[in-house]
Amino acid sequence: MSDKFKLESAIPGHLKIPGLCPMHSRNEKELPYPTYVARFDQSVTQVVICYLGVQAKIDDHLDKFTDASHCIEKLLKHHPAGYWDHAIFFDRNGFTNHLYTLYWSDVESYNSWTSSSGIKAWWESEERETDGLGYFKEVIMPRTTHFETHYSTPEPEALGRLARAMSGEIKEHAYWGSMRDRIPASQTSSLMPNGYPTLIQDVRQKIVPHENLCVIRSGQNWSDADLEEAKLYIQEMQPSLEKGMEYLHKQGMEIGCFSNRYAKILNNSGNDSRQSFGLSFWRGLDDLEKWASSHVTHLRIFGAAHAYMNKLGAEAKLRTYHEVAIVSAGEQSYEYINCHPATGMLNAVYTS
Repeated sequence: MSDKFKLESAIPGHLKIPGLCPMHSRNEKELPYPTYVARFDQSVTQVVICYLGVQAKIDDHLDKFTDASHCIEKLLKHHPAGYWDHAIFFDRNGFTNHLYTLYWSDVESYNSWTSSSGIKAWWESEERETDGLGYFKEVIMPRTTHFETHYSTPEPEALGRLARAMSGEIKEHAYWGSMRDRIPASQTSSLMPNGYPTLIQDVRQKIVPHENLCVIRSGQNWSDADLEEAKLYIQEMQPSLEKGMEYLHKQGMEIGCFSNRYAKILNNSGNDSRQSFGLSFWRGLDDLEKWASSHVTHLRIFGAAHAYMNKLGAEAKLRTYHEVAIVSAGEQSYEYINCHPATGMLNAVYTS
C-alpha cells in the first residue's frame, strides 16, 4: 500500500460521529490484505431481509416439497425482491430445507411486495398447515446504523447487491473487534442484548423476540476458481469451515448461538453454484465476537483462510464476505408452521 494511498473508514461519512475513535485499532500499514464494504445511498435508512423456507424429510411428501419450492420461485420470478437467492441445507433432525433469502432496500418496497406478489395469500393459506410440510418465515429489518458488510474483493454479494457502490480499501479489518467497529451504532452504543425470546404456541408458532439480536450471514464464492484452486479450497479450507458450522448447528446454544444453517446456493437450474454461506442467529454481538476471537472451531477457520490466502495471494479467485445486523425487538418477525423444534429461532425456546 502506497503511503499516498489513504484507506477509507468502513462507516460512511454521513453516519460518522466526529471525534470518536474505534474501540480497537491496528496500524494501517500492517494490514495484511485489502477488504471492502458496500456503500448504500444516503436515502437508504433501513433494509429488509426475509428468510423463507420449506422443510421435509427427504423421503416424505416429495412431490409436495418440490411443488412448494417451485411455487415460491414462480412468485419470486414474477414479483422479484431487490435481490434474492435460493439455497439448500440439511439439518441435524434429518430434514431437507429449501431456503430463499430475499432483500429490499426499504420497508415500503417489502410491504408492497407482500401485498402484490401473492406471497401473503400463499403463506396464509390453510394448505400450509395441512399439506405435511414445514414452513418458516423469518424477517429482520435492520437500520443502516445497525449493520455492516465486509468483502474480500470489491464485488458485491447478497445484501451488497442493493448498494449503490463498493468502497475503496477500508481500515477497520484484520483485528479482533473490527466487526463491531464497522457498525455505525457502535460509536455510541454497547449494542448489548436485553431479554430472551419466548414462544407463542399455536398451529402457527411465533417468536416474541428480544432486543439487539445479532444475525450474521458469512459467505464463500469459489465459482470463478479454476480446477486447481477449487480443489485447494475443498481440501484445505472447506473442512474447517464445515466443522465450525456443524458445531454451531449442534452445540451453538451453549455459547449464545440460537441457530446456524450451513447452506449451498443453487443456480437457476437448481444445481450447485459453488457458493455457500452460514446463517446464524445470536443472542448478541458479544457472543458472536467471543466465538470468533477465542473458540477453537473459528480459530481453525481463520487459520485455514489465512493459509489459503498466503498460498494464493492476489491470484485467489475465492470471494468471501459477511453481513452482520443488530436488530431491535420491533425489527424482527418469526413464524413457523409444522416445523421441528430445532428450526431457526424455535431452537432458542425449546432448548433453553
